[in-house]
Amino acid sequence: MPTAGKIGGGKFLAGLRAAEEAVLFLYVLKLYKPASAPKVRRGHTSQGRGLIILQVQGGVMQTLWSPWRMRYMMENNKNETCIFCDALRQTDGVENLIVWRGERAFVILNRFPYTTGHVMVVPVAHVDTLEKLDSPTRSEMMELMTEMMILLREEYRPEAFNLGANIGAAAGAGIAEHVHLHIVPRWQGDTNFMSTIGETRVIPEDLTETYRRIRARLDDRLHKD
Repeated sequence: MPTAGKIGGGKFLAGLRAAEEAVLFLYVLKLYKPASAPKVRRGHTSQGRGLIILQVQGGVMQTLWSPWRMRYMMENNKNETCIFCDALRQTDGVENLIVWRGERAFVILNRFPYTTGHVMVVPVAHVDTLEKLDSPTRSEMMELMTEMMILLREEYRPEAFNLGANIGAAAGAGIAEHVHLHIVPRWQGDTNFMSTIGETRVIPEDLTETYRRIRARLDDRLHKD
C-alpha cells in the first residue's frame, strides 16, 4: 500500500498504467472522502518518468504517494483470506517464501521488498496487534528478529537495519489484520528519503536467489548448532 508524507498539497504517482490509475483513483476517494473529485494533472519527472498529481481538497490529509507497490495493493485488495495464513498452509519454498518456522512464529521474505534481504517475522496466531499475543509468542518473535539480524549480517554485510511494524491500516500496514515485524537491511547510500518513505526502490537480487541464500545460511547455522 502506498504511504509517505505531505508534499505540496498533492499526490504523486509515477508510471501508472490506465487500470492501475483507475484503481488508485477509487482508492483515494474511498480513503480520503474528499469534498470534491480529485483534480488530475500530468507531467514528467526530471528523469522522464510519467507523473500524475491527484489534488485532493477537503479530505482527511494530503499525502505524497508512490505507485511502486501498486501491484501489491491491487493483489492484496483481491485477497479474501490472509496471505500469511495462506502461506502457512503451503509447503515451504520459493512459492510461499517462508524460510523458517518456529513454534509460535515464522520468518517469511517480503514479496515486494524495500531492499534485498527484507524479511518479516510473523506470529502463527492471526491477530492484528502485538498486545493480543501472549508473552511466549512475543518473546519468540524478538528472538527470531535477533537471529535474522545475525544471519543477514553474515550473508549480506549490511551496515544498518530498519526494524519495526505498522500496526493498523492508518499506520500504513498493508496486511493490517495479521501483525508482523519488518527487518530491512540497509547500506550507506542505498536509498534516500523517497525510497524509504515513498516505497520507491530497485532491487538488485531476484527473490528466488534471496530465498536460496537465506535458506542455505539457516541450514549452515542449524548444522553448527
